[in-house]
Amino acid sequence: MFRLTGLTVRAIFLIGFIIALPVLALPKVSELANRFLYGEEKTIVGDGATAPAAGGTATPYGDVGASPASFNAPLFAPESSGPTPEQAAWQSDLPPTFGPGPRLGSRGAAETNQPPVGPPDVYGDGGLENSPSPAPPSPFGEEILAQLAQIREALELMGAQSLVLHVVEGTENYRFHCEVLLAPQSPYTRQFEAVSPDPLLAAETVLAEVTRWRQSNPPAR
Repeated sequence: MFRLTGLTVRAIFLIGFIIALPVLALPKVSELANRFLYGEEKTIVGDGATAPAAGGTATPYGDVGASPASFNAPLFAPESSGPTPEQAAWQSDLPPTFGPGPRLGSRGAAETNQPPVGPPDVYGDGGLENSPSPAPPSPFGEEILAQLAQIREALELMGAQSLVLHVVEGTENYRFHCEVLLAPQSPYTRQFEAVSPDPLLAAETVLAEVTRWRQSNPPAR
C-alpha cells in the first residue's frame, strides 16, 4: 500500500496550488470565492435608482463646496443682490481699490464733519454765493457821471450809437468814441472820437463835432 510521506504531501500541495492559481484569477471564479469567503455583497443604490444620463448635471469632484454645474443654465446669470460666501472670501484677498477720496476742507471742518466756514458775509442777508458781486468803483465822481449821461443822451438824439469811453493802454488819456447814423434807416455810420486826459473834455469834444456835422448834414426825412 502506497504511504504518503511528508515530502510527497508537500509536492502534491505545491502542484495543486500551481494549477489552482490561474483558475482563481478568472473573474467568475474570483467572484464566487469572494461570495464564499465574505458572503453576499450589499448594494448602496436601490433597485429603483437609475444612473444619471449623459449630458445632465456633472457631480462635483471632491468636497470643495461647489454647486453642481448645469449645462442647461443661461449664458448670463441675473445680477445677485450680494456676493456669495465664496466670492466674499475671494474678494477679501484682493488689494483695496482706489476710489475718489473725500473732499478736503479745513482741519476744523474735517474734525467736526461740517462744511468749511468761509469769511463773514459783508453784504448783509444771505451767503456769499447768493450775494450779488459789487460793481467796480468808478474813477469819476457823481458830478462827472451826471454830465457824461447828459452828453450821451444828446448824442443818441442825433443818431449816435456804440458809445465807448475807455483808457488808452499805456497812457493816462481817455478815448471817447461813437458812431452816428447817416440817416435814421441807413445802414451806414460815421465815426467820431476824441482823446484827452480829461474824460469829460473828450466827450464834450465829440459832442461838439457831431453837432456841427449834423447841422451841416441834416438827416433825410
